[in-house]
Amino acid sequence: MDGFPQLRRSEWRFSVGINGLARELKRRTLTNLYNERPTWLDLAHRRLDEAVFVAYGWSADLSDDELLAKLLALNLGERRLRIAKASFFDV
Repeated sequence: MDGFPQLRRSEWRFSVGINGLARELKRRTLTNLYNERPTWLDLAHRRLDEAVFVAYGWSADLSDDELLAKLLALNLGERRLRIAKASFFDV
C-alpha cells in the first residue's frame, strides 16, 4: 500500500524509536496525506464522487461549471423551502 508506512502498534517502539515515532506522527497530517495523494485515497474520492452522481441521477461526465450550477440550484432550492416553511408556520 502506498502512502504512509503501515506499522503495527507493537512495532512503533522498536522500528523507529521514541524520537523517530514522534517525528513520524508529526508528519502524519491531513495536509501531508492530501499532498501525497496515495492511490487508496484517490480511489476513495472517485468512488464517493460516483456514488453522489448516482444518488442525484447526474451524469458522471459533468463539467465543473455544470456540477457547480447543479449544486447551487440544490442549495437555493433548499433555502427557498426553509423560508417557505418558516413563513407558513409564522402565520
